[in-house]
Amino acid sequence: MTSRNRFRQVTGLLMLAPLLAAVQTTESPAAASPAARAAQLRLTDLGTLQGGCCSFAEGINDLGEVVGSSDVGNTITHAVLWREGEMTDLGTLGGFSSHATDINNRSDVVGASNPADSFDLHAFLWRDGEMLDLGTLGGSTSSAAGVNDAGEVVGYSTTSFGELHAFLWRDGVMSDLGTTAGSTLSLAHAINNRGQVVGQSGQAPVVWRRGVATALALPSGGTYGAAQGNNDRGAIAGYTGYPSGLSVNRATLWRRGMAVDLGTLGGANSMAFDVNNRGQVVGWANTADGASAAFVWQDGVMTSLGALGWNGTEARAVNRQGQVVGHGQHPNFQAVLWQ
Repeated sequence: MTSRNRFRQVTGLLMLAPLLAAVQTTESPAAASPAARAAQLRLTDLGTLQGGCCSFAEGINDLGEVVGSSDVGNTITHAVLWREGEMTDLGTLGGFSSHATDINNRSDVVGASNPADSFDLHAFLWRDGEMLDLGTLGGSTSSAAGVNDAGEVVGYSTTSFGELHAFLWRDGVMSDLGTTAGSTLSLAHAINNRGQVVGQSGQAPVVWRRGVATALALPSGGTYGAAQGNNDRGAIAGYTGYPSGLSVNRATLWRRGMAVDLGTLGGANSMAFDVNNRGQVVGWANTADGASAAFVWQDGVMTSLGALGWNGTEARAVNRQGQVVGHGQHPNFQAVLWQ
C-alpha cells in the first residue's frame, strides 16, 4: 500500500465511500490580476518527520501556522504542526496514529487519533501541548474537521445506532447536528467565526445556522454535492456532481444564494476546499492532459498553482494573507506551502 493510500485509509475511515458510490464574498479588488498574483506564489516543501517519506498539509491560520500529518515510519502517521520553520509532532491520544485537519488563530488544532488499545478514531482538540479526546455521539468513531476562533469544533461521528452524523463540540459538549429530511448521513466540514457550519446531508450540500440545516441549491444539472469550506462573509466552497456516464465533479462557490460553477483547468473535474475573506477559493482541477493541479480562483479566474517537477498538486486551505497549503507528488507526497 502506498503512503498516500495509507494516509487516505486513516483519514477516510469516516468519509464518503457510501455516498460517492451512489454516485462560494464581497471582495476588494487587488492591485494585480489573479493570474499575476498566483504566478508570483513560491512553493515551499514543508518536509516530513524523521523517518517519514510523505506528508500532507490540511489547514493554515492567519499567523501562517500549518497543520497536517507526516509519516513517521512505513505504516504510522502523526499529526504535525509547522510553525516558523519548525515541525512539531503532536502525538496521539495514546494509540498509534493521528492526523490534523484544521487550526484556528488561537493555535488550537483539531483532527482525529486512535485512543490507546484501539483501532477506532476519535476526534481531538490539541491546545497548549495537550491533546483532548472529544468523544463520540455514542458510536465508536469520530473525526474533527474544523475549528473556529471561539474554539467551536465540527466534524462527524457514528451514533449509537451506527449512523454517521455531523457534530458541533462546544464547551466540552458534543451535539448531534442531525440530518435533513430523508437522510440518515451528515458530515460537517467547516465552521466560520459566525458559528455557521457547512457540510453535507445525504447527497446534498448544507449549511447549519443556529443548529438548523438548510440544503444549498445546486447549479443547473447538478444532482449531488458537498460544502467543504466557508468564510466569515457567508461564502461557501465545495463541489457539485453532474451525472455524465462516469460522474463529473465541479468546484462550486455559493454566495448570496447563488451557486457558481468555477470551471476547471481544461479537464473534466475540479473540487474546492476552502475560501478566505478576500474571496480566494482553493482546490484542485484537472488539466487538459488529465493531470490534477492545485488552483486559486478569484474574480472569475482559475489559475494553476502547479509547479515544474511536481505532479498531482492539491490545495486544501487558504488564509487571510492568501497563503495556500496542500500537497503534491515529488515523487512522494509532500506537504507544501504557496506564498
